[in-house]
Amino acid sequence: MKKSELFKINDNELIFLMRQGSEEASKILYQKYHYLIQKKSIQFKSSEYKNVDFLQEGQIALIKAASTYDFTKDKTFNKYFELVLERRFISLIRKSNTIAKREVKRLALEEEASIITQEAELDLSLVIGKLSNQEMIIYTMRIIERKSVEFICKSLNLEPKQVYNTVSRVKEKIKKAKEINK
Repeated sequence: MKKSELFKINDNELIFLMRQGSEEASKILYQKYHYLIQKKSIQFKSSEYKNVDFLQEGQIALIKAASTYDFTKDKTFNKYFELVLERRFISLIRKSNTIAKREVKRLALEEEASIITQEAELDLSLVIGKLSNQEMIIYTMRIIERKSVEFICKSLNLEPKQVYNTVSRVKEKIKKAKEINK
């Protein structure tokens, strides 16, 4: 169907037929509004999403707009669909930005944990011959492997106070070893 012929077809009729289950009406409505979806996808271009993603989201927005459009309102379907489409694209980009921010934060936390672990391992090497077997195990589990006190208590059949005291004792030994090495 030619573009000029598409615009002669009444949107309200197409939407009515679409709601009745007409696949043909859905196809015609999509053909009619495909240009708007393309235009808006260019405006909302994002490095996270390809044009195909926007076209698919546009189709979803078109179906939603057609199913929720109120014929009794003074707003035309064209304006209504444009609003629904823009909101969908904005939501998509916001969601993408939120996910990207979370990923950056997660990577930063992993990097920080890695640095802390490396420092703890270096500190441990200063006192390795001066620690009991239990001190070595508890310090490694708690500080290097980042296990919870509850997990350590269950694993080693200890009380929380014993774990805290052992970690504190090892830290004190590390502190003294660092002072000697200055």
